[in-house]
Amino acid sequence: MGIFTGQGAQWAGMGRELLLASTVFRKSIERCEHALATLHDGPSWSLQEELLADKPSSRLSNPAISQPVTTAIEIAAYDLLCTSGVNVDVVVGHSSGEIVAAYALSIISAEDAMKIAYYRGLHTKPARSGRMLAVSLSFHDARELCSWPSFSGRVVVAASNGPASTTLSGDYDAILEVKALLDRKKTFARTLQVDVAYHSHHMVPCSAAYLESLRACNIQVKSPRSGCTWISSVTGRNAILDGDIQSFSATYWVDNMVKPVLFSQALDKSLCGTQDLAVSRRSHRFCGLGS
Repeated sequence: MGIFTGQGAQWAGMGRELLLASTVFRKSIERCEHALATLHDGPSWSLQEELLADKPSSRLSNPAISQPVTTAIEIAAYDLLCTSGVNVDVVVGHSSGEIVAAYALSIISAEDAMKIAYYRGLHTKPARSGRMLAVSLSFHDARELCSWPSFSGRVVVAASNGPASTTLSGDYDAILEVKALLDRKKTFARTLQVDVAYHSHHMVPCSAAYLESLRACNIQVKSPRSGCTWISSVTGRNAILDGDIQSFSATYWVDNMVKPVLFSQALDKSLCGTQDLAVSRRSHRFCGLGS
């Protein structure tokens, strides 16, 4: 099984040693960088320079940079595993990690995966500030909390990470109110170091521009490779059997950005009949953000 994370787990220097030591990894990063260079509104920064940057000069806290950088690292890591003879028969992605899951299934190219990631980072600039909160609540309990009159329309469940681990997202002041409430109840609640409320109503104003950019890319969707299944964390079901495969050229990625991440549901589904966890791509801290 291949598990691919979204944003929130990156750190300065991530991938640096592989970039310097592995020819396969470096060539994959170069291919990803070339894909961005072909865009008419591509980045002014370099993938390799960002990977080599030290902590004081790192810009991985900027989603416009961290999103494509994280995706490129995961693509290169997957390519390296394949070259090493590792076979992945099930893939699951947390939030934007699904971009690499689609690449691992061979329905999109690395070049198109980078375009999906780049424009996601570029367009997630909401008009107002939001926050996210990691909480020790079940998906059901978190949804119930968000339905309270004082929080309805202000806070939503952004991600279901585990049986008692969810991420909330929404208006800045509402997130602080939820945290204060859970603190009084002695329930774990930690604000995430982001000022963007991913997977919430804050993403809706960004979605039209994102969709327009994706459609302009003319992303080519191919038939999935045999022997591999992708369980979607947007639907919690088999991604290929669940709808129109052409949605992976554009509309699916808007849903992936706006809708809640059903990661724990997708993981449970993927483990049915799976004996071994063959591959788990994790940064040194996998949190509930996953943008």
